[in-house]
Amino acid sequence: VTASVNGITTTFSVNSYTVDKSSKKFDTSPYDQYAAQLNQRWKDEEAGSSTILFIGDSFFDVRYFWTNFYATYASEDALGFGISSATSYDWEVYLDSWFGELNPSIIVMHIGTNNVYDDFDSAEEAILSLQRMFTLMHGKMQKTPIYYFGISQRNYDQDKINTVNTINSEMKAWCAERS
Repeated sequence: VTASVNGITTTFSVNSYTVDKSSKKFDTSPYDQYAAQLNQRWKDEEAGSSTILFIGDSFFDVRYFWTNFYATYASEDALGFGISSATSYDWEVYLDSWFGELNPSIIVMHIGTNNVYDDFDSAEEAILSLQRMFTLMHGKMQKTPIYYFGISQRNYDQDKINTVNTINSEMKAWCAERS
């Protein structure tokens, strides 16, 4: 595409693809009960525009992994909403429902690990999914800063180290170009 405005011209590429949200990757049923509990916690805590929200996968799941979250952040208005085994596909689905209705002050996110290690996404598939999810998230929560950790390596699957390195490198560059 070539675009011109006030004598300034630039050329860029537009890539598009179809997303099949009826695929198994978008099936959140294993997590829906806990997700409903998280949504209820938001309401019960009267959380809102001053609340820092930690979301994503098991790294931020306060039930099993980050079990001292509420002790660590006792003096903060912060909630831990990680869901073990969740992927960017799951959070994209939740963005279209309960999660998209929240208004946190900041989102801190760890996601993508399960895209690679459990869903077996290629680097390209994971990058596209993460970028789509973050683009949609930013569109719904335009004033909420989003901080992304990247994908953590798993030391038991040496075959995926290069895939994770590629995704993290691409996502770091992509995020650096955006607010």
